[in-house]
Amino acid sequence: MKQELPATKILILEPFLLKVGAGNARFRALLNQKIDIIRDVAKDYADGFIPLDGILQSHRLQKKDEELLADGVHPADAGHAVIAENIVAWVRQQVES
Repeated sequence: MKQELPATKILILEPFLLKVGAGNARFRALLNQKIDIIRDVAKDYADGFIPLDGILQSHRLQKKDEELLADGVHPADAGHAVIAENIVAWVRQQVES
């Protein structure tokens, strides 16, 4: 893609999981493995990387899990807002630099 469209910016969003639903504990171990791989791919190929798992985990101090991710995986309104704020901040940084 970069060869055909060299000005294109690639942003990778880290997958995320909170402890809302039953059974999420077994998914956490699998997700952590995938996050490690995605971080390596981002280092090699992306122009930006947003560590959403850590960001959303930190927001658990201010909001209930269900307010961020309704079932631990799919964003609720507050979760969408956190994700959007981080994407907009990255895009602004790209435009201003």
